[in-house]
Amino acid sequence: MVTDGCLMRLAKADFKELILEHMLHPVDFAAAATMVDGGGCWLDVRFPEAFRAGALNGSRNIPLSMLRLHSARLDRTVRHVVVGDDADQTATAAFLLGERGYDAVYLTQAYTEIAAAHPDQCAQRDARPSVVYLPGSSAPSESSEDTMEKDGKSDPLENTMTRIAGLYTQAEAERAMTDSIPDDELNNTATGQALADIIDEITEQHDTLSPAGLAGMGEAAFEDDLPAATAEQNAGFAGETVAGILGDVEARLRSVFAEELETREAQLVATYRGKLKRMRELTNEEIEQRERAIRRRVATEYAAKEQRLRVYYKKLMAL
Repeated sequence: MVTDGCLMRLAKADFKELILEHMLHPVDFAAAATMVDGGGCWLDVRFPEAFRAGALNGSRNIPLSMLRLHSARLDRTVRHVVVGDDADQTATAAFLLGERGYDAVYLTQAYTEIAAAHPDQCAQRDARPSVVYLPGSSAPSESSEDTMEKDGKSDPLENTMTRIAGLYTQAEAERAMTDSIPDDELNNTATGQALADIIDEITEQHDTLSPAGLAGMGEAAFEDDLPAATAEQNAGFAGETVAGILGDVEARLRSVFAEELETREAQLVATYRGKLKRMRELTNEEIEQRERAIRRRVATEYAAKEQRLRVYYKKLMAL
């Protein structure tokens, strides 16, 4: 609170009854498909990797973590049917859209269940990238949330409330209080649209520069870099330890990755410098347009006031 006032508390049960249940509208796949056929659209809030592996036909992908940033780019005139990994995820996304004025419902079924029951409604996209763990590293362990879901002991409504409560951290609240330009106003400008397009392109380039993306270069890139081994070298390799061989391979891999990343980074820097220059030009054009509009409005108001003053002056002179 920025001024003196009275603070009231809303209990969890009242929050469910008065707010949450009115903003969240769960539907099954049959009802959702009817809505989409009637003009609605699928909104997939899973991670891009999962979306590329398979998704509903005609669906659009905006990850839950990026939904607040990109929500202004959605069409407010259509109903959005949220698809995700589970009901907790889709309900959280529907709540975010609902509080921003969108017409959104969420599926109570996970995408994996829908894909198994209705394979004809799903499109198979790029396969998931394989992950290789170098010596000394270990695979990530399952989170406690995933374990709870597998045990079947999670309460969808309780988990949804927990996720909604965690959407706004203290740092985000402070940034929102000090931010002088609302996100919706920025997204409606040419500069905001250009910035959003650059963010999408940077995300795609980041996926390309990842080790999984570089792995698509194939083995030929590494074979060309390795010199042919002579008989003496082959004889010497027999005395090396496995750890030494792994260390040499890892060093070569890191060298190839570093060179490729450096080259692509230089290209990206040159590309985005041009884009930033264009953004500055667009921003200056918008500022000039707003300045001209303000000048015209002030001139019109001044002329109207001047006319009223002339009428008042004539009346005074007559009196």
